[in-house]
Amino acid sequence: MEQDPGWLAILGAEPGRSVASFSLGQGTQERVVPFLVHPSRLQYRLGESTLFSLPVRRHVLVGEPDLGAAGGGAASLTALLRALREGLQGNDVVFLQSIPVAGPLHRALTASADVRRDYHVIPHGAAYQHRRAAFEGSHVAYLASLRRSTRRDLRRSRRKFEARTGGRHEVRCFTTETEVVQFLEEASGISEGTYQCRLLGLGLRDTPCMRTRLRSAARKGWLRAYILYAEGRPIAFQLGYLHRTTYYAEDTGYAPDWSKCHAGVFLLTEMLADLAPVADVFDFLDGDDLLKSRLGNRSRLEQSFYLVPRTLRGGLIAHSLRGINALSAGLGALFARVRLKESLRRMLRARSVARTTLGGTPPATA
Repeated sequence: MEQDPGWLAILGAEPGRSVASFSLGQGTQERVVPFLVHPSRLQYRLGESTLFSLPVRRHVLVGEPDLGAAGGGAASLTALLRALREGLQGNDVVFLQSIPVAGPLHRALTASADVRRDYHVIPHGAAYQHRRAAFEGSHVAYLASLRRSTRRDLRRSRRKFEARTGGRHEVRCFTTETEVVQFLEEASGISEGTYQCRLLGLGLRDTPCMRTRLRSAARKGWLRAYILYAEGRPIAFQLGYLHRTTYYAEDTGYAPDWSKCHAGVFLLTEMLADLAPVADVFDFLDGDDLLKSRLGNRSRLEQSFYLVPRTLRGGLIAHSLRGINALSAGLGALFARVRLKESLRRMLRARSVARTTLGGTPPATA
């Protein structure tokens, strides 16, 4: 979906954004590789704490480009990155997200001297398993593909949630243009209380741009967003898109005071049952965690990279970013060895969402 021209046209029409396309091959063998161009900030982080950030303009490519008959593998992709480099200016950087490890693009990034003559190649985090849930033809067949312990834990989570609500809960699916405003108002209200919003500056925002984006997706029949209601209020949400036969789970969140009764897990299991008749695959998108590893029955090793042009400014950015990343990784490994890493993470997340109870306001979007 991230390389679909229709989807990129929606994103590229938003203020400050555009799409830059580059061609590989000629004639009937030509393939167009699109990059979404938009203003962003390059963040310097220690763990989950942002020390500072720099304004940049990102050229984003998600996934391995479809070379088709153009072929050429790593050599063609090296030529593509060189052509892209010629148009970069000022504070431009390239972000290559969710690149399959050992694929042609990954080989070009890690082994091509030509790429490294043009760019500082900086891994954005470690390689991770990109998880997907293949429905195997039905929801029943999908559940049968999971471990027995996972199915048992899912049943336990459902019972715990249902005991808390006493049956007073409902899941609603939003798919039309007229439903966008209600979904965003309620989902963004949930998102404001999550640690992703308060600690990381992420989360779903109810903005004119987002309303336009979701309405455009709804017109194409792609929008499929969910909200879980309990005791008369929205407590969890999932924004996603059904593109062809794959559901892309883009953004999720749940009210912190419902975490102990597994509201997020309950919503996810309801969604999987709802999607199985109309989709072949549920894509958890980038990043990995325990829940994704347990519910995903397909995976692929992927990694993301920043490419910073080899200029004086680019060198300063690259070396400082590598230094912060190395320090963060070293401290993370040290805390893990002394069994402090998870405790610190839980403490930071708990402190960030505690402001919801105290009446605090979320930070501005980075």
